[in-house]
Amino acid sequence: MKTSVRKKAIFWIILLAIAALPIVLCETFFYIKFRNDYGKQGYTKSHLAQGRIQDSPHSIYEPIPNTINLKSGFRQNNYGFRDEEDTQPKKDNEFRVFILGGSGAIGQGAMQQFIQISGQQEYPSKYTISAYLEEKLRNELSGVHVEVINAAVSGYKVHQEYSAYLGLLRNLDPDLLVLIDGYNDIFFPLDGKFNVNELDRGAWENHTYKTNITYRYGMWLMSKSYTFFYLGKLLFTSKYEYEEDIYNKWLNAPNALDTTALKARFHEKFAEIEYGLDDLFKRYEIFRRTCEVDSVDILFCPQPLLAIKPQKTEMEVSLYNYLLSELGEDEEMCHHTAYTHYLSRFDQWAARDSLNYLNLQTEIDKSSDQIFVDYCHLSFTGNELVADLVKDKILEMGIVSGR
Repeated sequence: MKTSVRKKAIFWIILLAIAALPIVLCETFFYIKFRNDYGKQGYTKSHLAQGRIQDSPHSIYEPIPNTINLKSGFRQNNYGFRDEEDTQPKKDNEFRVFILGGSGAIGQGAMQQFIQISGQQEYPSKYTISAYLEEKLRNELSGVHVEVINAAVSGYKVHQEYSAYLGLLRNLDPDLLVLIDGYNDIFFPLDGKFNVNELDRGAWENHTYKTNITYRYGMWLMSKSYTFFYLGKLLFTSKYEYEEDIYNKWLNAPNALDTTALKARFHEKFAEIEYGLDDLFKRYEIFRRTCEVDSVDILFCPQPLLAIKPQKTEMEVSLYNYLLSELGEDEEMCHHTAYTHYLSRFDQWAARDSLNYLNLQTEIDKSSDQIFVDYCHLSFTGNELVADLVKDKILEMGIVSGR
């Protein structure tokens, strides 16, 4: 009897060992892969499985320092900035520039659904506005160490940039802030009277990172197992690919823009839009005056949009036709009439108060090149063009001489 029980026990032990062998082999294989991919850089699976953003006491959410954006592949440095190298204390004779804004400023490829048309996935940090600008300024300015730091965060609005400045950036000794933003702000006037911070905080509390059960448990499993880490990375960072049929479909789609309806919608919503813009420009003004007190220069550069670019390439036409199919009435109006009105308001404010100001849309509208890879994110050409324009404006401002 005892012999029989012992044999059964040995049988089950052997069976479990055989069943566990593939798991052990998988875990060992992915452990070695992780060490080669991330471990040598000092990362752990628990750290990388946090995602790329976290709660912030001052700007609602913020990038997680010392991690990697698994989807895009770029590093978030010791302060959470998009930079392969850590941000160090400011050097003597250093001219330090911070780029602020949303996803367009941080340097993001096309949004997923647009990739099927443009084919533009995420791209390396060396092709961002900040990297191009740093290189161009260094070539122009001998004897000055130029550092351009990409402190933009996807989805950020002006009040979040201001909070980030007060909470962190002003302590890093900036000489110049370049704000490339406005797109994320333009939709808020249509919500009527609101508390912007609370509205954003509510959106963040209901973000996928916090509420989606599949995502939350998936990230938890990724933090516990090397095998699940790579399975999760594959699942959560899956990407579309360029499809010629989809490109051709939207290239040849009829352009159904009703400008009369757009103008009528704009006049109907005008009071709400003006209320929101008045609030937005107050925030810009507070930001400007704070920088003035801190002896920090600030350059305002409203983010350009595809919809109002007059000379669209065939690729941009295809992207634009797809965009039209996706927009509701208010969104369509925002991309056209409301955003044009916003730029006009900015032009007037800049002229009246002699701001350091660059209307990127005006300059981009002169180009017949492909500047966009979706509704607002820029191509390689677009990033370099913006960097050139900003570089010229900085030199024109004359704020680097004598450092």
